[in-house]
Amino acid sequence: MQLNFNASLEDAFIWTHNKNGIYTANSGYSWMFARMNSVIPSNSLLSWSWIWKLQLSEKIKFLFWLACHNSVPTLSMLNHRNIAHSAMCSRYSLHDETFLHCVRDYTHSKHLWQQVRFNHSDFFSPMKTL
Repeated sequence: MQLNFNASLEDAFIWTHNKNGIYTANSGYSWMFARMNSVIPSNSLLSWSWIWKLQLSEKIKFLFWLACHNSVPTLSMLNHRNIAHSAMCSRYSLHDETFLHCVRDYTHSKHLWQQVRFNHSDFFSPMKTL
């Protein structure tokens, strides 16, 4: 069924979240951000803004931010996005190269944790996924 309200006007998509009715990436982002803030309170830890207030180097804060958003470019993530041909760790090919594998399960990572005397059993539990 086709409805014609005004034969002199052609049908068009109108983006109501921009003054001129045209969608832009900026207006889409603003709309999405406003919806997110209505669901997640801005003072929530889920806003991730606490990361930027840490007294650490910007590189470390950025790594934390990437990790919290599951966006560290590991082979597992790159494979999931069809950028890498395999998710397997290139060193030993025994496990997928995830962020957790790199910072906790990888042989050299475990050695580093032992060197700084961090050996909490829950952290190294194979079932623990953080």
